[in-house]
Amino acid sequence: MKSLILLLLIAGLACGVMAQPVDSLWSRLYGGTGADLCKSVDETTDGGFILAGRTNFSPSDVDAWLVKTDVNGNAEWTRMLGGGLTEDANDVVARTGGGYAMAGLTTSYGGGQEDVYFATYTAAGDPQTISYWGGASRDLANALVETSDGGFALGGETSSYGAGGADFWLIKSDAAGEDQWTQTFGGNSTDICYAIEQLADGGYALAGFTMSFGAGEADAWLVRTNSAGQMLWSRTFGWATNDVAYDMIKTSDGGFALAGHTQSGVSDDRDFYLVKTDGNGTLEWLHTYGGVFNDFCYSLQQTSDGGYILAGSSYSFGVGNDDFWLVRLSSTGALLWSRTFGGGNGEYCESVAVTSDGGFILGGQTLSFGAIDWDIWLVRTGPDPALSTEGSSPISAAFSLHPIYPNPFNNTANIRFDLPREVTGRLVVFDMLGREVNEIFSGRLGAGTHSMQFNGANLSSGTYFVQLASPQFSATQKAVLLK
Repeated sequence: MKSLILLLLIAGLACGVMAQPVDSLWSRLYGGTGADLCKSVDETTDGGFILAGRTNFSPSDVDAWLVKTDVNGNAEWTRMLGGGLTEDANDVVARTGGGYAMAGLTTSYGGGQEDVYFATYTAAGDPQTISYWGGASRDLANALVETSDGGFALGGETSSYGAGGADFWLIKSDAAGEDQWTQTFGGNSTDICYAIEQLADGGYALAGFTMSFGAGEADAWLVRTNSAGQMLWSRTFGWATNDVAYDMIKTSDGGFALAGHTQSGVSDDRDFYLVKTDGNGTLEWLHTYGGVFNDFCYSLQQTSDGGYILAGSSYSFGVGNDDFWLVRLSSTGALLWSRTFGGGNGEYCESVAVTSDGGFILGGQTLSFGAIDWDIWLVRTGPDPALSTEGSSPISAAFSLHPIYPNPFNNTANIRFDLPREVTGRLVVFDMLGREVNEIFSGRLGAGTHSMQFNGANLSSGTYFVQLASPQFSATQKAVLLK
């Protein structure tokens, strides 16, 4: 009866907007009486799922935890890995030849406060290799990718090496977990990597945040390297306060997308934040999504239609303190639909993956259901209706800021945007330092397509950002003024 009540509750929690959101198929709980957390989830080749996180089954220590499930979320095997102190699995990948690899941190082994923890397993969950890397200070891995040569690349942070504070740390290992080389990137302050991808030329892209560079307290940071891990270029994205990228993907058009949350929106609370660049890291557009309270984004995937799915937690929507929040976007970042899952006490979604049938799998933790403390919560949805709708264009019914024309421009540029319903909002212009230099419009606008003009006659030549912002949606386009 408890499971039935839980599924009925999940099915009733929707904050749908433009298009029909996904339906939940089932949810599953994993854990004991202590705190059990999920950091990463992915679909496996047999249609099941692999989860990575941590478990507090023993009151004396915390262990890294892997859970392998079948297609219905039933646990097939679980593995705890650790010593007498704390271990955490922050990411897990399925290996090309079968089996799994995980990366995280350990305080039981290694040479410092925290060290990078890496392990591989067979498809049956039998341990194969274990490796540690680190110095005298805090060092850990947040992201992991299998490389084209059969080895691995880990992205995280190091306080033992680098320029100062915490720096991005890139570790390249062979298939057996023997390190081949490492590289650090950063400045005198705190710089932390949360995501890594290998690119077609054998190089790498890393993303996270930097407090050493950029325009604000923290900015999203994208770093591009060659195959030896040497930096080719880096880009920062942000405003005057805190803008953090927690995930990054290669996009189907050869560019990059970074997702996280920003404190630089309409209010001081956090909003979901999506940045789209070309292959050279040049900003194409950025959008924010959220309500009047804190909304934190931790995971990003691209869908088969070129759109995006974002996942995290929302205090603005749902029924509890925080709920899982799933946000579906078009290829231009326009909002198609969103959905919450949760109860009355709090849920945090850490990871989302697109399933083979066009649905989604969400991994995180819940206080509303399960045992006394946090339990891992896995939520499986059905196929996305937006992917199966024929002969319709969901983008036309969504919030959308069209490309500015002409761009570059001389004194005046035209700005068009679509509103699916009446909203109160502002259309404003910021300079490269995040300072507001022009308010084009502020007030209430009805549904439909609107056209306004950016007059830069009183501004100097340079790059500016035009932002359309409302409590429901925010979008930004870059405009170059040439005189």
